[in-house]
Amino acid sequence: MTPSVGKRIFFWTAAALLVSSSAVQAGWTAYWLTQVDLNNRRAWGSLYGTRMSDDNVQHIGCTLSLASGVAKVTCTAVDAGSEQLSCSSVDPKFVEVAQRVAHSYVIFQCNEAYELTRLAVRNSSHLIP
Repeated sequence: MTPSVGKRIFFWTAAALLVSSSAVQAGWTAYWLTQVDLNNRRAWGSLYGTRMSDDNVQHIGCTLSLASGVAKVTCTAVDAGSEQLSCSSVDPKFVEVAQRVAHSYVIFQCNEAYELTRLAVRNSSHLIP
């Protein structure tokens, strides 16, 4: 290999590494951990932030199921202190919102019977790993 070919290979390798490393670090990433408020029966957190937490306790998410033709959503959260909250609903509007959960920030709340009364899903570039 001639010196000029070696220099070109080095240059293009360095350029590729520089471009790829800047693309990986571009933008802001949110790391919201899961929080559970049992007094108000609500929970919130980002899926990615919770996944990246230092413990193996936290989790948050919603499960969709179908039984006898009825769709149901159940949202569950556990925080770092092992506080747990789970709420469900067969309301088609909640089922529709739960279908939007991806790399999301989720907040949910329930009534005294642990039926969902609020479900919000936020999908945004800062929530994607």
